[in-house]
Amino acid sequence: NGFVSIAGGVDLYDKYFFRGLTQMTGGMQAQPWAELSFQLVDNGDGPFQNVAFFVGTWASLNSKDLTAGNVDALESPAPLYELDLYVGVSASLGAGFSASVSYVNYLYPNVDFATIQEIDLGFSFDDSEHLGAFALSPYVLFAFEVAGGGSGINGDKNGSYLEIGAEPGYTFNEDGSTPVTVSAPIALGMAI
Repeated sequence: NGFVSIAGGVDLYDKYFFRGLTQMTGGMQAQPWAELSFQLVDNGDGPFQNVAFFVGTWASLNSKDLTAGNVDALESPAPLYELDLYVGVSASLGAGFSASVSYVNYLYPNVDFATIQEIDLGFSFDDSEHLGAFALSPYVLFAFEVAGGGSGINGDKNGSYLEIGAEPGYTFNEDGSTPVTVSAPIALGMAI
């Protein structure tokens, strides 16, 4: 723990779906991400604990040349399907509850999609204090498009999305030096 933290990773898939909508199904998908977080407040008591500002990026790269036949492509790296940039603030609210608000910019440099801008509101509950090594970790996400209208459901209108989910899991060796958590995320997503 410190004032600044850095996280990142890469996921590999053969298909890419986003909020129930098919994005890419051909080729291999590599989805790298990175996030930089700055802790603004770190107090153990009070209504706002561990307030942090975060900035990050996420990308979807495809093994195919996405610019083929697309004269409007921006000549960015041909496999780049999507590039997301986001900023936000998160806070622990006490009693296991957390909240976050973020602005997300979805860019599609090599395909014929408009740039989408979105505001996300997230709420989560860490129930591990009550359940011990087993936890459900429920959450709710509200996402509101503010420009770009690219939901694919409302035509060219800005859309909104609600996701209710949980990540049931169990932590083995919870009090040991090398705890291991196994979880199975589940989610229900709805256009609203």
